[in-house]
Amino acid sequence: MANLSEANGTFSFEKNFYSKHQDLIDEYFKLAKESLIGEYGIYITKNNFDGSFDFDGIGRNSMYNTLSWCLAPASYQRYLADNTYEKVLKRKRTIDNYVESDVVPLEVILGLDEDEIIRVVDNPLNIDNKNLLKLTDLDKMFLKLIRVLVKEDSVINFEYKDFEPGSIFLVSENVTIKPSSKSQIKTSQIFEVVSYDSEDLGYNDNSIIENGFESGYDLHKEDDIKILISDCLEEWYESQDDNFRTNYVLEDIINALRVLSDEDNEYNGQFRSYRFEDEATISELVDDALYTVESIKEG
Repeated sequence: MANLSEANGTFSFEKNFYSKHQDLIDEYFKLAKESLIGEYGIYITKNNFDGSFDFDGIGRNSMYNTLSWCLAPASYQRYLADNTYEKVLKRKRTIDNYVESDVVPLEVILGLDEDEIIRVVDNPLNIDNKNLLKLTDLDKMFLKLIRVLVKEDSVINFEYKDFEPGSIFLVSENVTIKPSSKSQIKTSQIFEVVSYDSEDLGYNDNSIIENGFESGYDLHKEDDIKILISDCLEEWYESQDDNFRTNYVLEDIINALRVLSDEDNEYNGQFRSYRFEDEATISELVDDALYTVESIKEG
């Protein structure tokens, strides 16, 4: 199974293109709002009615790897999945005059009239068995959008932040895509990248918190200190043995944790909440903090 990245940002159409096709674009993304995301994909959180849409996304390993198909409705994505190269090789297919081809180019699909169907002939036992697979209304609307994008040679721009803890990255990316000239069912690539720019935002607790992917504590702020004490730290401290509490007051622990957050690039000034999720993780973090303080004192 692929890793899942978490993304948020905005995608936008060119202004002239949007002004000409606003009704189609707005209606499609209104109807497709909950159909663009399955295991991977995007969920539109806001139509800004200027050609741009805010979204949250789940990337297949990364959001970048998901852009080639994420604007298609789930029904069309399933159609592509059902017509992988290996499956297509097992059957003959006919679309209008496009007969007995191993793959069906996207250009052929785009040439279908609104009410046409794809006729899939699957007859491994030489039985007269025809299975009709019809494009949904949402599929047709999506393909109409692709048609006008191709006809007017227009592009879509994505700006987003992408976070994936398994692969250890946090990036800000600016990607421009357009309908792929090489799109075929055997590749399932609907869009191709025109331009790509990526900035490493730094993989540390501070960056992850500041970019909104996780909550945490900044021990330079009194409010965060109070919340941390209330959430878990006071209870943890009271559970320690008498000898520990004789040597350290709670303020000592806070000060040591603050020093650790500043000295260790893994934290870079803040701690993510999960660092304090149970007694064991808190104890490990406090031990590191106290060791760091002693090391600094010893020079």
